[in-house]
Amino acid sequence: MTGLQGARMRGQIRTVMGVTEWMLLFILGILWGGSYFGKVALEQLDPFTVAVCRLGLAAVVLNAVVRATGYRLPGSFPAWRAF
Repeated sequence: MTGLQGARMRGQIRTVMGVTEWMLLFILGILWGGSYFGKVALEQLDPFTVAVCRLGLAAVVLNAVVRATGYRLPGSFPAWRAF
């Protein structure tokens, strides 16, 4: 990029990280660290135990995100059977 277009792009770069950038960096660290944790956990625990723990953690996080966004998970069996 040269000329005016390059100058405009440089002018938009933020030098201070906000809350959104810190949260994205934190999530990226969790994703990258999770693969290392999975390797270490499989050396110490049964694969079934690791899978159940990961599934349980994912369910807790999903439930927290759903509630934080104002939605509710279906409570009836017929609604879950559709999945």
